[in-house]
Amino acid sequence: SRKKVTILEARNRIGGRIWPLDEKNWGYPTQGGAELVHGEAKVTKALLREAGLTYEDMEGEMWSVRDGEIRKIEGGTTNDEKLTAHQDELNKRLKKLTEDIPVSIFLKKYFSDEKYQSLHTWVIRMVTGFDAADPDKISTFSLREEWLGGAEWVQGRVKEGYGAVLKFLENECRKYGVEIKLNTEVKKIDLGNLGADKIIVTVPK
Repeated sequence: SRKKVTILEARNRIGGRIWPLDEKNWGYPTQGGAELVHGEAKVTKALLREAGLTYEDMEGEMWSVRDGEIRKIEGGTTNDEKLTAHQDELNKRLKKLTEDIPVSIFLKKYFSDEKYQSLHTWVIRMVTGFDAADPDKISTFSLREEWLGGAEWVQGRVKEGYGAVLKFLENECRKYGVEIKLNTEVKKIDLGNLGADKIIVTVPK
């Protein structure tokens, strides 16, 4: 039998870290959140096919602005000489690691010297930003598979933009009777009065 599903969303929009910005305000389609499709992304690509949307390999140049300085992005990260000088050493340490430890411990053990500061900062930013993980908890082995495998640097885009993906998902939900309630922040769940068989809770990072 078909189940009745209700989605309670605290924000005034769906999408979470995906945040398409209004083309009317910007003059062109813009992503305020997630923009790229990283790695093999089999689930995402299958969803795009189902939605009739288009995956395209990323082309063109990438630039970054940090502290007012504009820099061209090379090889997946900004062209920072201090960083690239230690990437080979980082890869060697990762390959030699025999015991899995949290990333923060890995950095403290092998890259605590001041000369590694830019590398340390880059790794932490990758872990907290790209992987949305806690450096004190995430497995160094899991990141080793990502970073040394190289697949995560394969990047593409949804030609029609992530907004089209959200519209497809929302339409599919409503087609099957899903009720979506925006601006509905859940602060407490009373199990005694819960009129549902199951509840799924997602908490933003």
